[in-house]
Amino acid sequence: MKKILMTLTALLAAYLTAAASESPPFTWPTDASRLLTSTFGEYRGHRFHAGMDIKTFGQVGYKALAVRPGFVSRVQVSPWGYGRVVFLLLDTGETAVYGHLQKFNPEIARRVAAEQERTGHYAVELRFAPGEIPVAQGEIVGWTGQSGSGAPHLHFELRDAAESPVNPLLKGFEIKDTLAPAVRRVMVIPLDAAARVAGDLEPVVYLPIPAEQGRLRIERTIPVYGRIGFAAEFFDQIDGAQNRMNLYRYRLLIDDKEVFATRYDTYPYEIDRQADLDREYRTLVRDKALFQRFFREAGNTLPFYASEALWYGALECDPASMAHSWLTSITRALGFFWDLPAGVTILEKGIHLFRIEARDFSGNCTTVEGRLQAGPPEAVRQPETGGLALDKAGYTIDADYYDAYVRLTVAASQPVRQIPGLQATWGDGHQENLLLARSGRAGFRSGLTLYPNHPGPVRLRLFDPETGEGKVLHEVMLQYVTVREGREKIFVTQDGLCELFFDKASLFKSISVRARTRNRGAEKLPLASKIYQIDPVDVPLSGMVTVRIHVEDTMHPEQVALYRRAPGGDWQYLGREAGSGGSVGSRSRELGEFALIRDSEPPAITALLPAEGARTTRTPLLQARVHDALSGIGDEEQYELRLDGRPVIVEYDPEGERLLHPVATPLRPGRHTLELTVSDRCGNRAGKAQSFYVR
Repeated sequence: MKKILMTLTALLAAYLTAAASESPPFTWPTDASRLLTSTFGEYRGHRFHAGMDIKTFGQVGYKALAVRPGFVSRVQVSPWGYGRVVFLLLDTGETAVYGHLQKFNPEIARRVAAEQERTGHYAVELRFAPGEIPVAQGEIVGWTGQSGSGAPHLHFELRDAAESPVNPLLKGFEIKDTLAPAVRRVMVIPLDAAARVAGDLEPVVYLPIPAEQGRLRIERTIPVYGRIGFAAEFFDQIDGAQNRMNLYRYRLLIDDKEVFATRYDTYPYEIDRQADLDREYRTLVRDKALFQRFFREAGNTLPFYASEALWYGALECDPASMAHSWLTSITRALGFFWDLPAGVTILEKGIHLFRIEARDFSGNCTTVEGRLQAGPPEAVRQPETGGLALDKAGYTIDADYYDAYVRLTVAASQPVRQIPGLQATWGDGHQENLLLARSGRAGFRSGLTLYPNHPGPVRLRLFDPETGEGKVLHEVMLQYVTVREGREKIFVTQDGLCELFFDKASLFKSISVRARTRNRGAEKLPLASKIYQIDPVDVPLSGMVTVRIHVEDTMHPEQVALYRRAPGGDWQYLGREAGSGGSVGSRSRELGEFALIRDSEPPAITALLPAEGARTTRTPLLQARVHDALSGIGDEEQYELRLDGRPVIVEYDPEGERLLHPVATPLRPGRHTLELTVSDRCGNRAGKAQSFYVR
């Protein structure tokens, strides 16, 4: 049997290959337009956009056409995601995907309706054998719509034989694009505690100015030291559309030598989550700005880049002056940098020219040029004339966490003559004296490395170097717990009421987890716990983290669920899985603010149509409008629409908050009853019933 299947598979592959060699090129997948509203590889919140979106001008009902001959291999119907979607196995062995359809062609629609009737559910998935539903090139597979998420448009994908999405524009689809990409801002980023950009540990953003057609420049020479990386904010458009598109290629060149290059051709779905590593995630969370990185960090295995080396694209600026031991001091003095990752580009001390090239798929190009000054920052260590003695001032120490380090800022109450000493002691006893540099008359700054193998917390002691470390001027404790990539870890807040479970697949890289709690404050929601701020919210996670919080109010535990709020966002329902000791929790793809919230209010049924006493045609559209303020409405088990006492198949539109059922079989004239029951995800239930009349 196995040999027969292998033979049939080989024959099918040979047939597809032969057919592909004889058939015409790909044809455009719809008659709606040749305008795109989204391109391949765009960032879509923890994932990439896997295809291209074709503009339908806010309308539905355009034809969705087979781009090549093939077979229908799969059909899905869902209220979420792509909504109604058709998968075609093409004669090339690739799969074409048509998403957000309004309806299928008659043959597909007949089979879907039969499956819905059989299961009693709107959401279904059907798979078909090769040849069961053949399609010719240009044949209608459905009509464009807005099912699932988003406004009306056609989402079109191509996937290779391994089901990995492929940039559709590689298949010869012609689009009109005469617009060059815009490079709005360039960011230079310190990547460890020893690095500096413009003398500081913060990323610095530079605004390019026009130089000539297609060329921009950054006028200011950028001082850099240690390991740094570039990122840029791009904005590309296509003729006839206002939407932001993804670039196809971009490069970084130093002294006319390419040090980083990328092409958005294909990627495996299994690593879709690494979209957060392709972009500068911290800036996205903190500033709502989307910058694309010019370096590959740990955990990033995306195939877009010209090199697979770790830290490809990162720059090590003046490494000869950064030796941390006698061995590296000798080797670096001789020009050997054995201790640096293979992908790092070394910049010796001095001036270096950089160039960023940004290209769209049509070849339109914009460049940005500038200069780097590689070398140690100028140390401002001279005494402050007229300042106080160190022990006569008060001090504060603030900490701003980055991926691999903490930016420390020390502020004196008044200008002081000397620079204090700063000692750090990690949780395992490891100690380091940190070098402070002046930042204004009464301020200082330094960097603290977040070592994966030296766990927190870290005690910081500010002392007078002239009297020794025993004379402590100020002391603080940085409270964090090191969670290492690839290991399981349970993090528990100090009050013992909130815990997070990290499994082996949760992290791209080791992180430093911190927690703060606050009570209700200005929140008007029915909280059933404190609010827990779990950081780092601005470091992406590779997988899920389980969060559990103990319930303070034990009445009606079925109404209590876990919610998360992103910075500046609304509270979002996560789940209500019961845990040990009276805790409630769920899994989350992000850190941030977590709390238990009680939902005791049923959904609101704001409309049920046809209205009470209405007179209508024999094939009316039955619909309801429903709204739930907290936990929301989930799967089909939570709503039921009955016509004359019999349940009907209902389409749920979560974005429009509507339930829909188009009556297909004409109703008899006279009176008919309509009954709706709907529950939210915490079990609160609402119902409504009324009658209408068919003429």
